[in-house]
Amino acid sequence: PSTILLVRIFGSRLQKLSRRMYDELGRISSHVQETVAGIRTLKVYNNQNHEENRFSGMITTYMAAGMKRAWLSAALESGIQISLWVCLIGVMIYGFALTARGETTGGQLVAFLLLAFRVAMPLASMTNLYSSGQGAIAAAGRLDDIFAMTPERQPGAPVPASTHGAAGITLDNVSFRYPGTPE
Repeated sequence: PSTILLVRIFGSRLQKLSRRMYDELGRISSHVQETVAGIRTLKVYNNQNHEENRFSGMITTYMAAGMKRAWLSAALESGIQISLWVCLIGVMIYGFALTARGETTGGQLVAFLLLAFRVAMPLASMTNLYSSGQGAIAAAGRLDDIFAMTPERQPGAPVPASTHGAAGITLDNVSFRYPGTPE
C-alpha cells in the first residue's frame, strides 16, 4: 500500500515534468531549425550573440526541467526502496517473534523471507520502468498534440500564389562585407 501511495503521489507530477521536458526539447529543435535555415540572415545582421544567448536560455530551461524530473524520479525510487525495506524488516522482526514463541520453525521463516525478497526486489526495480513509462506517456501526448493540429494546406493541394505586389524599393550604391574581410 505504501508503494501504491508513493506512485500515485509522484506519478502525475513525474508525467507533468516529462511533458515539460519534451515541450522544451521541441522548442529547442524548432529554434535550431529556424536558425540553421536563416543562417545567412543571422550573419548579415550580426545576431550571433543574441541567438547564442537565446539558445543558452532554452538549454538552461530544458536542463532545469530535466533536473527536476531526475530528482523526482530518484525520490520516487528511493521512497519505494525504503518502504519495501521497512516492510521486509517488519516482516523479519515479526517472523523472529513467531519463531521465538515456537509458532513457526527457523526453516519456515527462512523460506518465507527468501520468497518475500524474491517478490519485493522486482517490485522495487519496477519504479524505474514506471518512470520511463511516464516519460513515454508524456511523449505520446506531445505527438497527439502535433497530429491534432490542422495542416496548413491539404497534402497535394497547389501552393497558393504570392499575394504581395511590387514593393517599389530601389537600392542604389548598396554594398556589404563581413568585418575583417577586404573590400
